Amino acid sequence: MSESYDTWQAALAGPATLTLWDMPSGRNRRHGARADLAGITHPTVIAGLDVPGVAVPAAPMQPTRHSAENRVLAVIPELVQASPAARSRGAETVIAGYLAMAPGFDGVLLVAGSENLWAHVSAGEVVSFATFLTPRLQDALGAPTPQRPGADFTEAMTATLARPERLAAHLASDAASGAGLGAAHLIGAEIAAAKPYWLGQRLVILGDLPGHAQALRAQGVETGSSDHTAALLAGFRLAFADLSRKG
Repeated sequence: MSESYDTWQAALAGPATLTLWDMPSGRNRRHGARADLAGITHPTVIAGLDVPGVAVPAAPMQPTRHSAENRVLAVIPELVQASPAARSRGAETVIAGYLAMAPGFDGVLLVAGSENLWAHVSAGEVVSFATFLTPRLQDALGAPTPQRPGADFTEAMTATLARPERLAAHLASDAASGAGLGAAHLIGAEIAAAKPYWLGQRLVILGDLPGHAQALRAQGVETGSSDHTAALLAGFRLAFADLSRKG
């Protein structure tokens, strides 16, 4: 880049939200509406925008320069997949950051977000991925995941994992009984659908997904974990450094 910046900011655009961090420190996390993008004036590296994506298989981090009119330094394109159709919606930045912290990782990364994303990673590339609207469905149903899921949670989760086609019926029964296990059924259906990603694979969860971790343990799957925000900010720093090197 022709200019040098001692400070800049990272931005993650969600479906309706915008999260900002002061960089390179990663401090002062703040939240706003996606519409606040129009007011950005500070040099920014941003992920989650609706720009042309990068088709997989591909390296997760391919930042591009952006018009300087609103002082945005770079946009990190999403990864896209044609079949089944999917977009990474910022998870590519988390993946790139994790791979920078754990070079040589081969396996599957489960990235928490407004959509959970399961990515098969090999030789530094995302080979394929799948996304699930489970978090949004949980919000719509008012069905949060408890931090310490109990035996009843595991039982409900296992029931839907075994019969995912009965998800709607299980949710209706849960609502009628007031059992409060809607999250368990939704997670069970996701784990069932994601079986090609976790069966026989090395798996690391990036984010706080206690229900998923418990469901996978119940299937005999050992999972590692890593801090989602740390990986995300590492990804932003990687994008900034990449553009700095290119001048």
